This record gives sequence, structure tokens and C-alpha cells, in this order.
Amino acid sequence: AERTGRRLAMTATPFEVDVSQWADVLERVGVDPAPLAPVIEQYGAAVKAVRLCPMDSQEPERFGRAASDFRDALSPYLIRRDKRESPAVQAFQRAWGPPIHAYRDERDIRITPALLSLSWRQAICAAEAISMLTTPARSRTLQRLRLTIGNGHGILSALDECLRDEQQDAAQLDHETQLAKLDAPGDEPAAPSSTGRVERLRWWEGVLRATFATDIGASLYDHPGIDAAVRAIEEADEQGEKVLVFGRFTLPMKALTELLNARRMLRDLAAERPWSQSTLPDAEWAAVKAAHRQLRLPGQPNRSAIEAQLADQYRLLENARERSRNRLIERLADGLAPLPESARPRRLLDALRASPEGIAPLTRALVEILGREADDAAPSSWAEAFVELVDASADRDEADGDGDGQLDEEEAARLWPNLVQRFAGEYSGAEGSFARRMHGDTSPSTRRMLQVAFNRPHSFPRVLVAQSLVGREGLNLHKSCRIVVLLHAEWNPGVVEQQIGRVDRVGSRWERALGDAIQGGVPVVELPRIEICPVIVEGTYDEHNWAVLRQRWDTLRSQLHGVVIPLAEVGNDTAMASRADAINALAPNFSPMRGNHDASVCG
Repeated sequence: AERTGRRLAMTATPFEVDVSQWADVLERVGVDPAPLAPVIEQYGAAVKAVRLCPMDSQEPERFGRAASDFRDALSPYLIRRDKRESPAVQAFQRAWGPPIHAYRDERDIRITPALLSLSWRQAICAAEAISMLTTPARSRTLQRLRLTIGNGHGILSALDECLRDEQQDAAQLDHETQLAKLDAPGDEPAAPSSTGRVERLRWWEGVLRATFATDIGASLYDHPGIDAAVRAIEEADEQGEKVLVFGRFTLPMKALTELLNARRMLRDLAAERPWSQSTLPDAEWAAVKAAHRQLRLPGQPNRSAIEAQLADQYRLLENARERSRNRLIERLADGLAPLPESARPRRLLDALRASPEGIAPLTRALVEILGREADDAAPSSWAEAFVELVDASADRDEADGDGDGQLDEEEAARLWPNLVQRFAGEYSGAEGSFARRMHGDTSPSTRRMLQVAFNRPHSFPRVLVAQSLVGREGLNLHKSCRIVVLLHAEWNPGVVEQQIGRVDRVGSRWERALGDAIQGGVPVVELPRIEICPVIVEGTYDEHNWAVLRQRWDTLRSQLHGVVIPLAEVGNDTAMASRADAINALAPNFSPMRGNHDASVCG
């Protein structure tokens, strides 16, 4: 068996930070990396050299030889299909021109400290000062503060351990601790050796604490990173786009979600648009006050008046839902009629008929999923939403009862109450749902239902704020979204690639929008692209962090994605663009369409 067997390693990123990591994945499939190490290192050096002097007449030839050797060395063990083979990316390149990776648009959300309030300028300066004064005993907390102050992530947890949500942030913190050596090797500042430095450290900490001294919640709602993200998100929403946001820690993610919902609620109430909320919980009032001030609405926020408006409009919304409830079974029966009687959705419809108390929560769920098209949607659309909803709500071991691949009447009757309970739990909340949050404690069924709703073009949520560790793997969020906002800087480009990969997938909204734009003769400069929007505070360590990340990201793409000369280095120089295109064309390609692979495989 050992002589004929094969080992298969499946990974999206064989290496993430440094080319030496190729050795790890090769060892996992039983390959001795030592003979390959010189070729891998030689290719890494060739990439650096050709980027440094791309117009040197000799460098492209040297790079081509190194790329060929690199491909030949790894081809027996590696297969990988990348975006160079995507029909949509190829169509974009034909319309736009080189390079192949221009279909992604990195568009920074930049914050200029000089335009901030005095207290926030002092806070950012304090964070920078602290980064030079940390002590060994306190460096972990304050180092996190230095890396994240500019984006609203971990500010409070860095300032005061009691403000961290230990339960919801535990997995994220443990993950970052494991990656600490890779994240910022050799980057720990020297410890202060004098009492004077310790006193300065305490003084700068006091400056930071003063930013949050009066109202922690209000301070986060006013944080410049969150404020910049809100403005970018709302601008995208006005253009009909959904937005996927990645964050790290619970408090800032929660503040961002609450603020987005509060601002949208106040706007909808002012415009007499329906808002699926009947009351105003105490937990939301601080966000509503901040939103009222930020939107510069007249007067002071009046909670009683807002709650009266919510109650009035909610009655109208309930009347519309009642009309939908009265027609629900008829619509589903018509929409599901093409399916055989034994099909799972039809079995569950029979269970609904037998237990009509499930009609109300199911109707609310389907109306939320269908969005503004619910009233006029055809029975087939209601049926499609029903199938997606029950598929998302049922756990795998519930899907076919006894595991025979079928759902009989008794199994459907047992499953149906569980599904109804999940519909009610997910869609009967008092909080707004314009923006939703996904974190470590979000149940698997809720994650799946959020995925269904987010992939619908006209439904809430319009914004999904996902904790990085939770949302960057295993979710397909591409059907109605092409914009990713990154609230924090990473050291690992593989993580960012995973985040963007949630929307950069086959059958994505971007692919459909591109096809429509090309067919409609849209000017090249207006072609839709996948937008990647990191929030960056200018002139801070945060900006340096992003620069390092992009360098590492470029290294990853030069080895796996066929991108040797990045778009940012080309600019408007036509000669440089032509040379970059020629160099990128020499990049190694490990597609299975290019040759046979008869040994161990990783890809």
C-alpha cells in the first residue's frame, strides 16, 4: 500500500508569509523539501530582483529561467487552478487590458489625523508613543493597541482587560497568539530601563483612557475608523451594493453594527419607509443618540416619539405580513408543484399544513429573505426562498431523518417544529437587521440563514459584519456582494485572501455585473470590479502595517496567482505596463491543464 498509495494535501495557501513555508506542506505529503529549497529561494530572489529593476533588459530573462525552474521543480507535487483560467477574469482582461489581476480594485478608506478632533488626535499620538515604551509585562496588551488603535479594533480591550468580551473574543485571541511569531517577527520594542520611561508610559496611557472616560459606547460610535467605515458602507448601499465587513473583536464590531442600524432606522422613519422593528430596546438607545447627532437631525432625540413612530409603521408592516400569511400555503403549493410528492420541501409543506402555528414565523422569515420584491414575487420565487431557508435551518443529521436520503412524513413532522423554532429565533428579534453581526457564538443554523439572506439582492442584511476567524472560511457570500471592507490590518496575506475569497467566487455578483456591463457597452473605466477597502489612518504604524502586508501579499501572488509586477507599480506608464505584462506572463502556472502530475499532489 505504501508503494502504491498517494498523499493528498488540500490548501488554498501553501505558504502565507515566507517562501520557506513551502517546506511544511511538502513534508506533509511525504516529500523531502531539501532538494527543492534552493530552487524555491532562487525564484523568490528573482521576483525581488525583477521588481526592483523591471526595465533592465537582463532581468526578465533571468526571471523567466528562475520561474521555469520553479515550475518544473514543484509541478510533480502541485496542481492549482487560479483566476487566470476564469472566463470572467479573461473577459475583463480583454475589455480592460493587462494585467490579469486588475479586476480587483484596492481602494483605501483613508483617515487624515489632522482632520480629527483634538481628543482623537491625542489618542492616536498616545498609541504611537506607547509603542516605543512598552515593558515586557505589558507589551502583549499594548502591542495589540499599537497595531489596532487606528481602526477601532481592540482599543478598549487593550486599555482595560475587563472591557474585553473574553467569551466571544477568546477564539480570535487564541488564534492570534498562535500566529504571533509569524505576525511580527522581531518587532517587539525594547523594554524601558528607567523609572522616567515607566512614568511616561503611564502618562500616555492616561491620555488614551481619557478618550473613553465619559461614555465608552459613545466614544466607539465616534471612533474615526468606525466613522469612516460607516460612510463608505452607506455610500455603497446607496449605489445598490451589499458590503461584507471583516473585524476582529466584539466591542467595535458591535458598535459598528448598532450604529449602521440606528442611522438607517432614523433615515427610514424620516422618509416614512417601513422598518421591521416595533420597539427601541435600552441597548440601542446610545447608538440612536449618536446616529441622531451624526446625521445632524433637528432637535434632540426623543425616545418616546421614535417609539411611537416605530409602533405606527410596524402596524402597517404587520398588515402586509398578514396578507402574505393568508396566501402563503397557496403560493408555496403552486411553486413546489413541479417537485415530486416525496421531495423534501413538499414533505415539509405537508408538515406546515398539519401545524399551521408555524405559518407566522415562516412568513416573516420568507418576507425578510425576499425583501422588497415579496409582494409581487411569483410562487416560484416563494418556493425557491422556502427551499433555501429550510436547507439552511436544518442540521445535516436532520436533513433526511434516518439517513436513508429521504424525508418521510413522520420524519418531516418531527423536524418541522425545530425549524419553526429557528425561524422564530432568527427573525423575531427587536433589533434592526440592515446590518448583522457574525461572531464566534453565532450558531451554525444562524450562520447558514445569514448566508441565505445576504446572498439575496433585495433582502436585509445589506451589511454583514463578520469576525475574521469565523467568517473567512466555509461561507459563500458572493451572490449579491462584491465589496469587502477590512477594518484592521493583518500580517498574514493568506488571511486577507481568504476574506476576499468570500465574494470572489464562481457565479458571483461581480461576474454577472461584468457580463451585463460588457454586453451593455459600458465604458472600460466604469466596468465593475471587486472592491477591497482597508481602513487606514495616514502617517501611523497602521499605514506601515498595511505596507508590509501588501509586500507579503505580492510575494504570495507572484508564486501562486501569476502576479509578479503588481498593478500599483505600473501606474500610467505605458512602457512599464507593457514590460509588466510580459513579466507576468512568465510567472509559473500549475494548472492541471498544462501537463500531467503523476506524483504526490498538493493544491
